[in-house]
Amino acid sequence: MMEVVGGEPDPVTAFGVIGDRHRQFEQVIINEALMKFDAINCHPLANTATTAIARNDLLAFMRDCG
Repeated sequence: MMEVVGGEPDPVTAFGVIGDRHRQFEQVIINEALMKFDAINCHPLANTATTAIARNDLLAFMRDCG
């Protein structure tokens, strides 16, 4: 994980796509039930904090990251 997303193994988070500059991830899987919420809470690459992001903003972020 450190090599791909630049974080320790713990940060399996939606924000992890930002560190995949070489596009090593083939796909991102998001739980369908999670997408029913207007806001989604995620760890910002470390599980010592949590932040909220609007569902549509998260999807836009992921698209922008490729």
